[in-house]
Amino acid sequence: MRFLGRAAALLAFVFFLVSAGFADEKKTDKKSDDTSTTAASASAVQPAGTPAAADAPVNTGTPAPVSTATDAAANAATPAPTPAAPVPTGIAERPRSEEEAPKWTPMPAWNGNEGLFTLETGETLPRGAFNFTAGANKISRMPGDITVLEVGPAFGFGVNRWLSVYMQIDANDHIHVDQPTLLSLNFPQNPQFQNTIYPRELPNNVSNPAYVEDFPFASHNGGGVGEVDLGFKIGFMSERRGDPFSISIRNDFFIPTKTSLSDLLSNEVQYGTFNYGIGVEASKHLLHKSMLATVNLGYRFTRESSYTVTVPVTGGGTTTQSERLRLSDQFSAGLGLLMFPDKRFQIITEYSGIIFVGNGIPNTTFGARDPVDSTEGVRLYLFRRVALDVGYRYSLTLSQHADRNGFIAKLGIALRSEKSPRAQRGYGAADSLTSTCSVDAPSVGAGTIVQATVTAVDTLGHPLTYSWTATGGAIDGRGPYARWDSTGIAAGNYTLTVNVSDGAGKTTTCASTVTVR
Repeated sequence: MRFLGRAAALLAFVFFLVSAGFADEKKTDKKSDDTSTTAASASAVQPAGTPAAADAPVNTGTPAPVSTATDAAANAATPAPTPAAPVPTGIAERPRSEEEAPKWTPMPAWNGNEGLFTLETGETLPRGAFNFTAGANKISRMPGDITVLEVGPAFGFGVNRWLSVYMQIDANDHIHVDQPTLLSLNFPQNPQFQNTIYPRELPNNVSNPAYVEDFPFASHNGGGVGEVDLGFKIGFMSERRGDPFSISIRNDFFIPTKTSLSDLLSNEVQYGTFNYGIGVEASKHLLHKSMLATVNLGYRFTRESSYTVTVPVTGGGTTTQSERLRLSDQFSAGLGLLMFPDKRFQIITEYSGIIFVGNGIPNTTFGARDPVDSTEGVRLYLFRRVALDVGYRYSLTLSQHADRNGFIAKLGIALRSEKSPRAQRGYGAADSLTSTCSVDAPSVGAGTIVQATVTAVDTLGHPLTYSWTATGGAIDGRGPYARWDSTGIAAGNYTLTVNVSDGAGKTTTCASTVTVR
C-alpha cells in the first residue's frame, strides 16, 4: 500500500506538471499572437514606387496581410488588408524548437539511447551522432535475497533524424546470493518439478520450485558475461522538430552468449535463448523547459527452451531426459523526471518496475514477485559532451529482502555534429537556394492590382528574407507575397522582381512580367 500511495502521488505530480506545461505553451502562443497583432497595426504603408525593404519579415509559413500602396496625392487612404493566401509548397520553414543547440548535450541512458539513468526519452539521436556510456548498476531480486551488479558499456548511433541503432553489452554481471536455501537449484536431491530444470523447493511432491524469474539460473555467488542487446529506435514525434512532445518505438533483440545448460548454470546471469522486446518512450519538457518528464513502457517476450540431461536411474546406470525452462514474459514500466536539463548540474528521479506475466513455471517467491525500484541522483557535466551520473536505488516492493539498497553510476559521452541544427536537418547536403516567381494575372488593364508570389526552397532550412521591386507602378511585398498596383502608369510591359536571401550567404532572384493594356 505504501508503494501504491507513492506511485499515485508521483502520477498526480506529473499530471500537474504536464497540465502546467501545456498552459505555459498556450500563454506563450497568446503573447506571440498579441505581439504580432501589435506589430502589424504599427507597420507603415510604403509610398508609391518604393521597393520593399531588404530586411522584410522572415517567412513563418503564414504571410502577413498586404496593403495596397497609393500615389502621393492619396497616401492618407489605406485599403483593407486582403486575406492571406495559402503558403506555397516548398517554402522553407524553421521549426521553433530547433533554432538553438543545447548548451549541455543530452546524455545516454543505460542502453545507449538519450535518457536519464535507465529510462529513455522519446528522442532519437541526430544524424551522425554517437553515444557511449559505461558503468555499474546494482539491483535486488527475490527469492534468495540476491543482489546483481551489472557492469558494461553501451553505444548508440543516429542513422538519420528518425532512426537510431544501439547496443548494450553486459560485460560482467556478478550475483551475490544471501539466502541460497531459498533457491531450489541448490536441492538437486529433491523431486523434479514436472519436466523442468528445477527441483521442488521442499522434499515432497506438492511444493513448487523457487527461482529468480529474470535470473533463472541463479543459485550461488558467481557470475560472468551477460547477453547482448541489439536494437533500433524509430522516432515519430520530436520536440526538436517543433512537435508538442517526443515519442518513439524501441525494438530489442537479446542475444545470449551462453546456451548449454552446464554453461548457464555456471554463468547464472543469462536466459540461454534469443528473446525479443518492444517498447514505447514518450517525453516532454515542462515549466519553460526547466524539467523533462519521460514515460517508458516495454514488453519482453521470452522463449521456452529445453535441454537434454543425463540422470541416474534406480538400480544403477544413467539415462537421458529432456528438461525445459518456460519463463513468464516481462512487462516493464517507468516514470522519470530530469530537473534543470539546461544546467551543468541536474537532478534525476526514476520509478521503474517489472511485472511478470504469462504462463511461466510456478514460482515460490518468499515475498513480492514483481520488483519496483525508485532511483534518485544527479548528473554532473564534466565537459559539454561528458557527464557523470550517480544515483541511489531502493527497492519499494521487496520488503522481505535482506538488502534493498542499490545504486547506478555511469560515465556518458555524447558526440554531435558541429553543424547547426538547421544544417543537420539537411542531412549534410550542400547549401542551395532556388526560387520561382508567378503572378495571378500576366495581362491587365490600367488600375488593376496584381498578386505576385515567389516559391523559394533552401536545402538547409535557413530562414528567408524577401525584397520586392518593380520597374513601374507601386509594389508592396511582405515575405513571399507582393501586391502590385498599376494605377497611373502607361501601357506597356513591367517587371516584378524579388531577391531572396537565406542569411548564410546564398541569394536568388526571379522575376515575372505583367503587361498593362
